[in-house]
Amino acid sequence: MASLPQELLERIVSFADRQTNANLLTVSRNFHVAVERVEFPRSIDVNCHNLDKLLELYHGHRLALLRKVTFEVSFPELKHSPEAPLACRETPEDLQAMDKDFTRQIKELFTALNTLQERASSSESQLRQLSLEIQMARQTDDGNKPCHHRRFTSWRLHLHDPEKLPALPPVHSFRFQAKSHTHYSPFDHQIRPVDLCAILAIIAKLPNLEDLDLPYLYERPPPCHYDAICDHYDKPWPGPLRDARHDFARRILSSSPACPFAPSGLRTARLHFFEVQQHGPSFDQRCRRGGKLLLPDLVHPLPSDPLSAALRRFSQGLVELDLRATADETLFWPASTSLAEGEAAEEEGEEGEEGEGGAGGEGGAGGEGGGEASGGGAEMPYWPRLKSMRVELNIARPDGSYWFTGRQSDDSSSSNERGYPVDSSSSSSPSSSSFSQHYPPLGPDAADEEWDRVWNREWAPRTGCGMSGMESVREYVFRIAPAAEHVERLLTAFARAVRRMPVLREAQVFSVLTNEECRDREDEDTDEWDSDILDVCDDEWHIFVWGVRYVVDDGGERRVEWRVGDGWRPGREVLDGFGEGVRHVWLPTKYSMMRMMDGRLDGY
Repeated sequence: MASLPQELLERIVSFADRQTNANLLTVSRNFHVAVERVEFPRSIDVNCHNLDKLLELYHGHRLALLRKVTFEVSFPELKHSPEAPLACRETPEDLQAMDKDFTRQIKELFTALNTLQERASSSESQLRQLSLEIQMARQTDDGNKPCHHRRFTSWRLHLHDPEKLPALPPVHSFRFQAKSHTHYSPFDHQIRPVDLCAILAIIAKLPNLEDLDLPYLYERPPPCHYDAICDHYDKPWPGPLRDARHDFARRILSSSPACPFAPSGLRTARLHFFEVQQHGPSFDQRCRRGGKLLLPDLVHPLPSDPLSAALRRFSQGLVELDLRATADETLFWPASTSLAEGEAAEEEGEEGEEGEGGAGGEGGAGGEGGGEASGGGAEMPYWPRLKSMRVELNIARPDGSYWFTGRQSDDSSSSNERGYPVDSSSSSSPSSSSFSQHYPPLGPDAADEEWDRVWNREWAPRTGCGMSGMESVREYVFRIAPAAEHVERLLTAFARAVRRMPVLREAQVFSVLTNEECRDREDEDTDEWDSDILDVCDDEWHIFVWGVRYVVDDGGERRVEWRVGDGWRPGREVLDGFGEGVRHVWLPTKYSMMRMMDGRLDGY
């Protein structure tokens, strides 16, 4: 048996049952290796408390067996007692401690993986095509503190000194999961959001990364509950959100080939900034409530959304992109580029299609210049490798206005104002004096104390410490008709962009809409509603897709599939933007009762 080839021993082992293989472990060293190559686990789940398990299990020939490492980031349980009371809000010291703890855990993970990497380099076994997943565990508490302010945090975790992390070439796939399996709540409380730049810093340490999966990047719709107290606790503060978006954009738009924002070999990326809403966008879609603007302007003081421009640059080296975001038309085309320049670039792109491709040029890590970040003219975007693009847009734009309106005869529904400007904090790392009305308080606050008294007097006797009474209001869900000015600019940019994608097979941009208001308007004049939308008003099937799909079939025929209802058609500039020889197909609206959790809805 000792003279048999190792491949034959592994073949024998593959046909044996587990008990037989357990016995074969002691036959010889070669049989031991053969059994482990068949039976030994290819993946491992660890956290900062048991990282030694990873190093103990994987060494020698076992290094070549490891395929996936899942690491859970967790934080100590919050405890409250009369002797040691917990402050109502997180203090600057609390936030700094959380940043240090988060940094420590990521550093320990990278150190352990680097140790495996060094072991592999000194032996015949190699770490091959490793998948890395980081999960964020929920922030637990002992339940003794009735105040809910700490259960809904908007401050983000930061990664200190990321340049000191070792590079991990074996990692080819990375997934950052904002909610681990321990998070069973339907609400986003007990989640600690992570700064987007921290995720970028981790990606930068994975030089051979090919697949990136970011299924949730902490953007929540504004709360809309029956009771104002629930809105108070559940509120996602706009200041940290705006800062995270701008910092992320600044990091990407200011990068250079010498210091890229992502590995040049990155092929596929899923970036979902907000989660699937199974029953459609259900937040209050009015522009104002009680005279106050409801949505923040996340763009101010810039003329266009920096995150959209950064995502455009990020996408230019990809083969596949799956994006769900709050973005504007600069996601597809620079705001500073004129129409004449765009048409000239399209002609140049069509002439040079056959000779260009690969990861170099504008599509590489150096990509599009940082003109938009500095206010100068942006270079023409080009996607030399992109074959598939799926973009789902929030019905709200980054500036607080909407892509869609209600009935044109209803002033409150058709209103489409920009949101309220967000005051800047003096620092991305909060201190006791660096917050404004748009940032969570970092100390005692009179409004917080009053809401806590209301909760303890009226709600706690009914719900205890839970949030089970937080039902959402859906009566102000009505935006189902395109706001022509915004939508035409978006689709014009989309049309120009697809002509700069020489190997593209499919691209789609869409939003998921729902209408609850029409159920209550049976006695009103509905002549100005689309007929296909009216058909569904008395039905449970009230969720539908409004969008455009660009397809290039195997024979090279190009077509644009429009699923936009029958009450609106794009202008000539939009249609001409797709170029000559493109077939336009108008498809009927399809309705569903709810979306799947993976986002699927009638083929989108």
